[in-house]
Amino acid sequence: MKQITFTDYLFFPGHIHQAKFEWKSFVLFVIAYFFLGMPMSVIGGVVVKALNITNSLKQMELNFFKVVVFAPLVEESLFRLLLKPKLKNLITYSIISIVLISYLFWMEKYVIAFVLLGIQFLVLMLLYKRQEYLRNFYRIYLKRFSYFFYFSVIMFGMVHLTNFKYPELSIWIVLLSPLLILPQLLMGCILGFIRMKWGIIYCILFHATINGIACTLSAI
Repeated sequence: MKQITFTDYLFFPGHIHQAKFEWKSFVLFVIAYFFLGMPMSVIGGVVVKALNITNSLKQMELNFFKVVVFAPLVEESLFRLLLKPKLKNLITYSIISIVLISYLFWMEKYVIAFVLLGIQFLVLMLLYKRQEYLRNFYRIYLKRFSYFFYFSVIMFGMVHLTNFKYPELSIWIVLLSPLLILPQLLMGCILGFIRMKWGIIYCILFHATINGIACTLSAI
């Protein structure tokens, strides 16, 4: 049986059967991310300078535990866990999501909080009437999987826009904002593929590895 490559998968995302984990491929994904992500970061840096945007991450001392353990665990649970909407995944997502939504409201980050609240409402509906709704949802999910896949990628990227502070909102910031999150969009695509191919554990591990390397390099 022919293995699906990452580039093929990006054109035709689908619900694939989980394969045996391969360390060699995992390392190649890490190398490929930094090889492609660095030029994307340069593009983002040009936009930051041109629009006088502040990168708040560069102005704060990065907490290694938060960046390497907490962020990958929470973000992958929110953005990739439900790519396989099994009952245990829906329950796990709900627990993490409710805690995070409460935190976001407390921090007055209302836009992200309301988006997650809307998703959580749909998840709770599936849990409440899982026999009636889950079967129908799963049928739609399999048919329209590519929409769910790229929705998770875009949402993952948009969340990272909160790393930037704009002195004033302009049409140029809105139009060029995707360039600020190009590395995260690439990372979201890779993470989505890893999640579907090897499972959520290796998805979290990849995220933690990338964040760990980036955090170490920034500290040098």
